[in-house]
Amino acid sequence: MEPSEVARAVERRMKALGLSPKSLSKKAGLNETFVRDLLEGRSRNPRADSLQKLARGLDLHGRRFDR
Repeated sequence: MEPSEVARAVERRMKALGLSPKSLSKKAGLNETFVRDLLEGRSRNPRADSLQKLARGLDLHGRRFDR
């Protein structure tokens, strides 16, 4: 499956911060499988609370994923 816009934005932010899927999952308090599934396009509709944790793990603090 093709990764979503959110997945591509997450991947860009991870790269900017030098994070691997494993390090992001630990930092965000999420399962590594969730992060990998999102990045690989297998998770198309993640829950809002998971996206909030992901945003905190990416140090976005109220910013949009695509900014």
